[in-house]
Amino acid sequence: MLLLKNKPLVQNLKSNYVRIEELILEMKEKKLTGFIEVKLKNSKDVLLYNSGKVVKVLRIDHDVHITDKNSVVFDLVRVGAVFSVYEMKENFVKMILFSIENEPMYKNLTTEFIDIRKLMKKLQKDEFNGVIHVYSSDCEGGILMESGLPSESVYVEKDIIEEGAEALENIVRESERRIANVDVFTDKKKK
Repeated sequence: MLLLKNKPLVQNLKSNYVRIEELILEMKEKKLTGFIEVKLKNSKDVLLYNSGKVVKVLRIDHDVHITDKNSVVFDLVRVGAVFSVYEMKENFVKMILFSIENEPMYKNLTTEFIDIRKLMKKLQKDEFNGVIHVYSSDCEGGILMESGLPSESVYVEKDIIEEGAEALENIVRESERRIANVDVFTDKKKK
């Protein structure tokens, strides 16, 4: 999941020093687009924001689970936690939402058998709306497609984050160089 951390607003605050409700209210007032990350002992909670509104709350342990804001706030007060707040582009929030709310069109494909360029050409012909997520152990990329065309791309390797055309080029090049996993999420909602 592409939780980009290159635009921090607040990092590594301990919950015993923070008024959690006040932090959440401030992010609403500032119209945050991005996320609040809450590191717990065995998991991580993410409050995903778009224009100051919480659009999704996730609990990440070995997998990603959708949860509700109240359970996260309760955990924060009860358990010592560490907070960070990050800004992100609205399109990156949209990519994350696509990957958790929608049915996968393709899942767990590998670049050993899939050519990303050909996949993108096919999706372009189909006027595809959705996200192509390419990932391996040391890098990750996402391509948001609207009406069959890439509208936003992001590529992350180690602590380096690239966006736009440069990111798209790196996703394609790296998928040709090494074996990576590929998931494609369409705009059909999960049932």
